[in-house]
Amino acid sequence: HCHETTIENFFCLDGRFEVTWGDEGENGVVLEPNDLVSVPPGVSRAFRNLSGETARLLVVIETEGPGSQDRVAYAPSLGDEVTQRWGRQARAKLEEIGFRFDAGVDA
Repeated sequence: HCHETTIENFFCLDGRFEVTWGDEGENGVVLEPNDLVSVPPGVSRAFRNLSGETARLLVVIETEGPGSQDRVAYAPSLGDEVTQRWGRQARAKLEEIGFRFDAGVDA
């Protein structure tokens, strides 16, 4: 997913997490307790628990200021997968509530 106007900060409380970023997830870091990484606006990112058990990751999203909104976009391939697995109607319903599947696509 991609937060288009906000910074997303990942702080590992316990366990181990992989945080990746870039159009293809080509950059990444493994966070251990007390490690922090920030991902700037407009960059696709993902995270996953590597611990094999319950772990905690504190995620703080920094907006541009009071009243600002964050547009979150997902990869087009995820939209295609939703359509393939659950049909066009399911994708349309997600889009009605604000899901966008155009991360990395030039307007």
